[in-house]
Amino acid sequence: MLVPTFSGNLTDHAAKASFEDDSAWLQRLLINCCSYGIVLAPLSLLTWLSKRRFVRRYAKRGLLRWYVSGFRVSCDDGQKNNERSVAGKASTFCQLFWRFLFCFFGLQMSYVTWGVFQEKIMTQQYQRGADQIGTDRFGDSEFLVFCNRIISFVLGFIAALLLRRDTFFAPLHDFTYASVSNIVSSWCQYEALKFISFPTQMLGKSSKIVAVMLMGKLVQRRTYPVHEYLSAIVATVGIALFLLAGNGVAPRRISSASETTWSGFALMVGYLTLDSFTSNWQNALFNKYNISSLQMMAGVNFFSCLLSLFALFTQEQLTNAVLFIAEHPGFLQDLIIVSLCSTIGQFFIFYTIAQFGALMFTILMTVRQASSILVSCLLYKHRIGPTGIFGVVLVFLAIFTNALWKYVRLRPKSGQVAPV
Repeated sequence: MLVPTFSGNLTDHAAKASFEDDSAWLQRLLINCCSYGIVLAPLSLLTWLSKRRFVRRYAKRGLLRWYVSGFRVSCDDGQKNNERSVAGKASTFCQLFWRFLFCFFGLQMSYVTWGVFQEKIMTQQYQRGADQIGTDRFGDSEFLVFCNRIISFVLGFIAALLLRRDTFFAPLHDFTYASVSNIVSSWCQYEALKFISFPTQMLGKSSKIVAVMLMGKLVQRRTYPVHEYLSAIVATVGIALFLLAGNGVAPRRISSASETTWSGFALMVGYLTLDSFTSNWQNALFNKYNISSLQMMAGVNFFSCLLSLFALFTQEQLTNAVLFIAEHPGFLQDLIIVSLCSTIGQFFIFYTIAQFGALMFTILMTVRQASSILVSCLLYKHRIGPTGIFGVVLVFLAIFTNALWKYVRLRPKSGQVAPV
């Protein structure tokens, strides 16, 4: 059905958004991708036609020009694209220290909180309204992706307009690749929590170095030193030990561990692969157009909103999700917290990388992932045995050592203060 209807009992509609028939995740993924294709096909045709001689002159006007080729704007020297607002100015140790604490606690608080409520939404039951008895679990990953992306787009767009750091606006069609990979990877991340535990998911995300190296090789033809391959191998061994110790399956899925572990593994592979493609594609756009992180955030999230909204609308999921919110008052609060924490976390990511570089950011995020696992185990009673703990230590040791080695190797020589 292409047009959602509000007929029938509200509880029946809300139940469709609840946690049922999880084994059909591949079918839902294919349907979502088909919905994306319906939107992207005419846009791709438009891009192709704009390069033909008989249409080219029309592609130089208004929004069509922005979509096809981008445009440049004039601005004062003080408004030029520069992520480091005080570049070239030395900072005292005290200034660097407080700025570091700001980044550290900002990343920890936003993403640890995001992880706690993400796990709650995907794994816990929500009490129905006062006039009804019973509980339901929400399971519509596409709706969660849409809510996260629309808040990120709105705040990112407002920030980009206020700061005006860009002198060039990249072609909109270049953002579509990152948008598709971004929303599908996020969808896989949410779906994976139906089959594997949150600590397992965080451990897999922590070992993203393997997927990043693979996609970097494919997308940007990059080569890596030996120590990075060693780190990837050690991290992989750590994950294997963690899973073999029986810590990977979501608690309610123990009875069907074999089936669900493979589903969770497939979804995490999809997440890591697509998320790594997203970061590499975004890096290529940064290098090609020299745009700001805020423009990237707004551009990618714009198409992510468009694609995910269309997928929800065509499958009647939007109606079901809204009715689930109406039936379960406590769900809306958690949904808002998750979306805001995700967006605030993105701002902290951009600021941290601008101030201290990607290597220090990697170290801080490694600490954050370890913190998320610890908090999840305390709040949701996950039990990890000695072998699993050893596997976790191996993963974080490999990642932390690799990042620290690169940071020490590339840091300024003694007596020099790095610009921020």
